[in-house]
Amino acid sequence: MTIKEIAKLAGVSVATVSRVINNNGPVKEETRQRVELVVKQYNYDTGTSKRRQINSKIVGIIVPTISNQFYTQVISGIEEALNRNGYSALFVSGANGDVRKYKKYLRMFMQEGVAGIISSAFNGQEIAVDVPLVIFDSANIDDNIVRVVSDNKTGGKWCSDLLSNSAKNILVQHLPLRYPTVRERIDALIAELEYKRLNYTLQEFEGVNLPKYETMVLPKVDFEKYDAIIAPNDLYALALLRQALHRGFKVPEDFQLVGYDNNPFATFSTPSLSTIDQQPFEIGQETASRLLQLIQGKSETKNSVISVRAIKRESTL
Repeated sequence: MTIKEIAKLAGVSVATVSRVINNNGPVKEETRQRVELVVKQYNYDTGTSKRRQINSKIVGIIVPTISNQFYTQVISGIEEALNRNGYSALFVSGANGDVRKYKKYLRMFMQEGVAGIISSAFNGQEIAVDVPLVIFDSANIDDNIVRVVSDNKTGGKWCSDLLSNSAKNILVQHLPLRYPTVRERIDALIAELEYKRLNYTLQEFEGVNLPKYETMVLPKVDFEKYDAIIAPNDLYALALLRQALHRGFKVPEDFQLVGYDNNPFATFSTPSLSTIDQQPFEIGQETASRLLQLIQGKSETKNSVISVRAIKRESTL
């Protein structure tokens, strides 16, 4: 579809179509609407988004939710780094597993003419955009996409290292292993547990939010069978802690407990929670830095791996 064909379909001159597209000359409102209708019907690329991208100082950011402290801290790191370099951010959230909504957000960013896009990894969904792109919260996948990843393998290993030598029979709760980040972490944890010759039980659950975890999963956990439990993240670990205390068990006397993420609430529980800190603010800073490099024309696609920290608190011996 060419501008000449658009003009013919709308019954106007090429010059009129140009004035409508570029919004730089007098056009009757009725004529403008007719041209815009044809442009929309035939999905004609006016090129305005590409022109905006050249001078844009806005970065589009997609996260699955802002109710999780991990993502809010990543966003804080991104925003601080962007603002320091004269850029601002346009945030969207709530796509979760909705592919149609995710693609809608990508189209919206392209139409807005953003300079680049930062996105959390999305269920293996391929992302095709014409602007610089950086993915975070991803497994360490070697492809042509710049990824900023947490050191999931070290994090998994250190979950075991947070436990004392008295832990011999361990329950490992985890999300589905088809998620690459979960697979990296759990594979490394299993390897470490087997190296130490410890007994372990894997418990996978899917589609279980925190309220369902408390009502459907926790009541079935036999706390007497285990002397250590490793939870999927801190919020799940804190829910497990409340359930255990309610049923008369003590942590870490009856069993040790390890979370993941270093959620701010982990320091306020009694006992406080041993956990792995993924350093989300640093993830955000590095993600923004890598995107700005791409915007400036640097083509390096090697992944950035952000180190984790093991934090030993009162829930382990």
